[in-house]
Amino acid sequence: MFAQDNVRVTKGIKYTISGWFYVASGKPSIQIGNGTVGYTNSGAFSPTLRQWTQLSWTFTTPDSSINVYFGFQSAYNPAGTALELVFTGVKLEKGEVKTDWTPAPEDQATQSQITQLANDINLRVKKGDVINQINISTEGI
Repeated sequence: MFAQDNVRVTKGIKYTISGWFYVASGKPSIQIGNGTVGYTNSGAFSPTLRQWTQLSWTFTTPDSSINVYFGFQSAYNPAGTALELVFTGVKLEKGEVKTDWTPAPEDQATQSQITQLANDINLRVKKGDVINQINISTEGI
């Protein structure tokens, strides 16, 4: 039971990984590695069971490519222990400060404005310095 992904990073830089975790049972851990040899362990974390908890961990990258691991280590979970971990909203970012999720600038819509006057609707869409304007009224467009 694990999730793992290869991520390109800058070696020797601090990164913060954060996300929302739901642990029904067991004691999970977050680890990073270079995909070939060992993992740096954040240690087990102890969120409140059966409740969504937001967690973050800051670490210095050991290589230019890392694997991120969310799962369970046998050292923290005795054999025969039922384990269940769900996570979402995982974010990896440079630096030591966790920030809230925001859409990428290229995914945001351009500026739009709709003005409704007593007898007509004026629709204006603006991108850069180019302005297109459509005037809608009972007489026509």
